[in-house]
Amino acid sequence: MGENEVVDEALFSVIVCPECEGTLSLCGAGAECQICGKRCAIKNGILCMEESEYYWGEVTQEEMRAATEAAATEGVEKAVDALADKYPFIKDYALGLNRADWRVNLPAHNRGRALDIGSGWGTIPFLLCEDYDEVWSCEYVKERIEWQNVRRAEENRHNLRLVQASLCRLPFKDDSFDLISLNGVLEWMGLADMRDSPRNVQLSVLRECHKKLRRGGCLYIGIENRIGWNIFMGHVDHSGLRFTSLMPRWMASAWLKIAKRDVYRTRRAFASYRTYTYSPPGYTKLLRQAGFDNVEIYWVFPGYNEPLTSGRLSDNRSIIEYIRSKPGRRLRRKLVMGVVKALCHVGFQRLCAPYLLIYSSK
Repeated sequence: MGENEVVDEALFSVIVCPECEGTLSLCGAGAECQICGKRCAIKNGILCMEESEYYWGEVTQEEMRAATEAAATEGVEKAVDALADKYPFIKDYALGLNRADWRVNLPAHNRGRALDIGSGWGTIPFLLCEDYDEVWSCEYVKERIEWQNVRRAEENRHNLRLVQASLCRLPFKDDSFDLISLNGVLEWMGLADMRDSPRNVQLSVLRECHKKLRRGGCLYIGIENRIGWNIFMGHVDHSGLRFTSLMPRWMASAWLKIAKRDVYRTRRAFASYRTYTYSPPGYTKLLRQAGFDNVEIYWVFPGYNEPLTSGRLSDNRSIIEYIRSKPGRRLRRKLVMGVVKALCHVGFQRLCAPYLLIYSSK
């Protein structure tokens, strides 16, 4: 175990075996299930429940590894600055201070335990550490969880726990968390398990989240709208193509086969369309099928990765006040306000907001 080890026996009150949900206990330089005997390594403070060489990311695998090495020797900020020369967006993506501003809409402030699933560079769990007593970061890609480990050591985040695990088999006990976040993750779950339909995989993950939440806990989802107005204007879908989210699923699959386009971030082409998104009513239906009765959906600008302004979809006044607050010439603003009010009157914003923040309580 490394010098920055944070896993101890007390934490196994939260972790269970991903194979049989049996109790784990420390065993040498790792952990062992007391029922099925599955062993999990603990490497430099990371609990490796599922070790894999699979890679997925905003930069190449080689660049990610080099950045982690640079962060360990020169510091996280310098490593990110070096990457930003090639990827200008990466600084806000990796170190942005507003990535978790969606917290303002949570039903209640809580100092309990939070879990971020598919945590990537760790931006959200590091921000959640400011509000929660204990934060768990669950990520499947080894390079990304190793990056978080370097940053954790640099910032001395004692309340952050790192787990490398499959997002389809969450290694946590039921009723363990006050908050679970899925930011930009649910739409990709269809690629995480190719044995079932994307919707069924998504439902399975959401049902697991429901089980892992304590009563009164909240599931947060940041995601795109399948029928957002930006999609109609040609915004590229997760498939790497335009307009596929608007198509029937079978048609999108057929178009993907013809185009043979690599899906964004995976560097792979897929034979069928599996990056499912939904309309706001579609998300409500999906979450209710997963066991969530209380679903609240917000519009957000500029997007869920930069949630600077948001409001309830059900509240026309919120979007009107947002537009009214924007600077501009008086005549132009009056014309824009007239159009916005007319669209709100027919329910346009409730269906076609491009990006959504979704809160579902247990």
